[in-house]
Amino acid sequence: MTSEQIGYIFLAGLVSAGIGYAIATVFYRTKLNSLNADSNSLINEAKAKAEKIIKDAELLSKEDSFRRKEELNKSFESIRLDLRDQEKRLEKREDAIEDKARDMLKRERLTEVLQNQLQDRKNETDIKNKKFAEILEMKTGHHIIACSIIRIGIVIKYHFGFFGSSEKGNKFFEKL
Repeated sequence: MTSEQIGYIFLAGLVSAGIGYAIATVFYRTKLNSLNADSNSLINEAKAKAEKIIKDAELLSKEDSFRRKEELNKSFESIRLDLRDQEKRLEKREDAIEDKARDMLKRERLTEVLQNQLQDRKNETDIKNKKFAEILEMKTGHHIIACSIIRIGIVIKYHFGFFGSSEKGNKFFEKL
């Protein structure tokens, strides 16, 4: 083997080594690119799964929040209805109390009017009784005087015989 052949072999070895290195580098880079693509794909899948999990969790959280809000709204509505019913009952009680108060006030006024009328009648009756008593006293006094005059006349007629049997005297005593 000559030095030329050794040079060719050496050169062939270098070229082979360079080609092998180039092939290995291309293969390594292809493999690296493939691994990078796989890792990017896995990362993207993981991100997509994480986003899906986050969205699902948010959706569940929103649903749970909505459900709780609906439950609270139902509870509040029930409380509002109870309060409205209580307010209506209280308003009815207030109206009834006001009606009773008005009735009592009317009764008090009527009682006051009736008491005033009764007092007026009593005063009128007292006045009439006084007048009646005065009239009775006057009539009684006149009656006593008239009776006395009649008795005196009778006594005079029978005892003293003044009028005799005259018609005028008889008429006078008949009137008395």
